[in-house]
Amino acid sequence: MKTIILPLINVVIVVILGFMPQLAQSQSADSYVREDSAQAYWRVRAEYANTKPIIQFFDRHHRLIYQEQLPESAQRMTRQSTRAFDVLLSNLTTNRILAMAYLNNTDLSFAAVPSLITTNTSALRQTIRKKGEVIVDINPSLDQMDKLTLRLAQAKHRLIGISLENEDRTRTYFDDCSNQSIYHRNLNLSQMPGGVYRLKVSAYSTSVSYLLTIDRAVSRYYLQKEVKI
Repeated sequence: MKTIILPLINVVIVVILGFMPQLAQSQSADSYVREDSAQAYWRVRAEYANTKPIIQFFDRHHRLIYQEQLPESAQRMTRQSTRAFDVLLSNLTTNRILAMAYLNNTDLSFAAVPSLITTNTSALRQTIRKKGEVIVDINPSLDQMDKLTLRLAQAKHRLIGISLENEDRTRTYFDDCSNQSIYHRNLNLSQMPGGVYRLKVSAYSTSVSYLLTIDRAVSRYYLQKEVKI
């Protein structure tokens, strides 16, 4: 039995066509369901022969997490579509999907497992300027492996400070400095508790900051620029 945990925010279930023929023949048919499972699971359900099947996702306490109606063209489950679901389940249950959404995809080949959309890195990019000249380029991003990636670039070898602390500044989780022209660091977020954190980059008596939100309830990470009032 495969397992699944679905983030509830910014998630669109991929339309994977093809389900068992008996799904449309019985009055109430379940597919891939184990209600005695000790882990989360998913199932496909059709109440009547003339209704569209519904895919449902449950947590390990059998509570419905998410459901979506499937298209009328769903007729049979193929090995490829099952494998595509397996890949999706694996990624979700290991928290490899961060601040993302799925793209609708009607191609059922295994190679067409939907792409992941991470936080828009261009929207997060910031610069530190001096007399109108860009002196530090800051480009953070979230990837699909519980990591916050920070890339910095500067023309001169001046000291740059980088820190990650909780929102009220009572605990520092990462503190570093560098005078390299190119700085690249991956911060592992998998063991950090849920909450709001501040990522700050300082140089030339100027700083820019970001707010990192970790929501453990739905395995979601969100990074945004901090707006200074």
